[in-house]
Amino acid sequence: MRQLAFASTGPVCLPHRPAFPGGQGGAVRFQRLTAKSGASHTVAEKLQRVIPNSLQRVECLNRMDAPNKGVHTVREQGEDRMAPRQAPTIRQRRFGAELRRLREAAGLSAPRAAELLGTDRTTISNVEAGRFGISEQRLRRLASIYECDDPELVDALAAMTGGRKAGWWDEYRGKVPPDFLDVAEVEFHACSLRTLQTAHIPGIFQTGEHARALFDLFIPALPRLEVELRIAQRLSRHIVITRERPATYGGLIHEAALRMQVGGRQPARAQLEHLLKESERDNVTLRVIPFSSGGFPMAGDSILYASADSPHLDTVQVDSPTGAVFFDSPTQLSNFRRRLDAVEQVALNAQKSRDAILEIIRNV
Repeated sequence: MRQLAFASTGPVCLPHRPAFPGGQGGAVRFQRLTAKSGASHTVAEKLQRVIPNSLQRVECLNRMDAPNKGVHTVREQGEDRMAPRQAPTIRQRRFGAELRRLREAAGLSAPRAAELLGTDRTTISNVEAGRFGISEQRLRRLASIYECDDPELVDALAAMTGGRKAGWWDEYRGKVPPDFLDVAEVEFHACSLRTLQTAHIPGIFQTGEHARALFDLFIPALPRLEVELRIAQRLSRHIVITRERPATYGGLIHEAALRMQVGGRQPARAQLEHLLKESERDNVTLRVIPFSSGGFPMAGDSILYASADSPHLDTVQVDSPTGAVFFDSPTQLSNFRRRLDAVEQVALNAQKSRDAILEIIRNV
C-alpha cells in the first residue's frame, strides 16, 4: 500500500493494481471516504489532481455482467475483454485450442502472433488456454493473421466470442461434478449427436427412476440431495432433443444395455417404453447392436460425438472411471467417426431396432 495525504481526509491508501496482460493494471474500485466535516468525496476525484494525465487516460472498470455469473470485464480501446477465468468451461477451452491450432498451422510463435495482433504473449497464451475471451473483431483479425481460408470455421468461432451467456446447466454448478456440466454444454451447442452405449441407456433418454437406480449403485453411497440434483440435471439434458431447433440424434445401443433390468422389472419396462417412444421422433434414430453381431470397434465404451457448425469444432467425449474425457484433434475426430461408422455396419436398422426393443419389453 502507498499513502497520499489530503488535507480534508488525511492519508488515503491506494491498492497496488495487479498486472494485466497488455500492460494495463487490473480494475480498481474507488470507494467513498467521508470527511469529519460530513462532506463526501470520492478518491477518484482526489486522484485526478495528483495522477498524471497519461494515467488518467486508462479507463478501468469493475463491471458485473449478470449473464456472466460474476465474470469481471475490462474495457480497453472500445473492446470488452474478460478477466482471467478461474475454471474455463469445455467450450471455452475448445475455442482456445482451435486458435492454437490455427496459429501453429500458420507457423507462428505465440510472441510473433502477439506482436502482429498488438498485444503480448501472455494474452495469446491465456486466450488459447480458455482463460481469456476476445471480441469478434479480434477473432477475425487473428484469423486473418493466421491466413485461415475457411469462412465456415471463422464464423463458427466468431459465434463463440464475446461474453458467455449462462446455460441452464449453470444452475447446477458446484452441486454436481464439473464433467456433468461439460457434457451438457457440449450437447447443447451441438447441431447433431452420435452416441454409442454398450452398458447403459443413453443419458438423454433416461427416466428419473432409471437414473436414480444407477446413482444408488455408487460406492461409497452418494448423499441423497446429490442424487436428486444429479437426476434433475440429467433429465434437463433432454432439451437438446425437444427445443425449437433440436439436434439430430443417432444412437447405437447394445442389446445388453436394453436387457439389463436396472432398478427392477417395472422401472426397466418403463425405461424401455420411454426409449421406444423417443425413437419415433423425426430427429431421433436409435439402432440396436444385437448379441448376434459379435465383436465390434469400441465394444464396452460409452461415446458421445458432438458435431458443431464447423466440423473442425467437433468434440468427442468418452466415459472413464474417473469422469469424462474429451478429444478434439483432427486425427482423433476422424478415427472416432470411422469407428462409429463401423459399428453402424453391424447394428440393426431403425425399424428392426424398434421391433427388438418391443420384443424385449414383452419379455420383461
